[in-house]
Amino acid sequence: MTAMTSYRYDKGKVLLFIVAFFVGLFTFFSPNVSANTENRIDAIANKYVQYSETEKKFLISPEISKELNSAEIEAVSEKVSATNIQLSKSLAETNPFDTSILVENQGRKYLLNPTYFRRAGVNKVVVKWNHVRVYLSQRTVQLIGGGLAIGGYWIPEAVVSKVAGTLGVVASLTPHGIWFDYNPFLRSFTNCGFQ
Repeated sequence: MTAMTSYRYDKGKVLLFIVAFFVGLFTFFSPNVSANTENRIDAIANKYVQYSETEKKFLISPEISKELNSAEIEAVSEKVSATNIQLSKSLAETNPFDTSILVENQGRKYLLNPTYFRRAGVNKVVVKWNHVRVYLSQRTVQLIGGGLAIGGYWIPEAVVSKVAGTLGVVASLTPHGIWFDYNPFLRSFTNCGFQ
């Protein structure tokens, strides 16, 4: 009888392990699937999202409907709308003595408010329709604290520390200013380097 109970207990452990394995597998791969879908949509939308210098905002060309369905267009539209709102706030709240804001779209850059001085690197935000490229001076990186608002975007300290770590330095000891691409929708960074 004891051997039978032990056998059932082991079977339960095996079943629990199998369930946990598949739940873990699903959890591990499901964000990658949606991230891949989002990357595909962004790659297509890049051809149809344009910055209007006169309106000072991003616009979506109606031709986008040739390649994306209505749900995908809605997702792009939400990002563009959020970016336009943030860009508008950034221009209203940014001190030109500290941070400059640029918009980059389809290979062109538009300087919206030039800074007045430079130091070991610059504080600058280049706004794209689906992410921002953040430039932080050496001093800003060294004194970051819990995070910082730059050009109207909140950048958590953890993101800056991970960028510095990726570059092989400790944030408080960085030898130069840094730059990185920050996705405020996913709160993550890609691409980084020293200024």
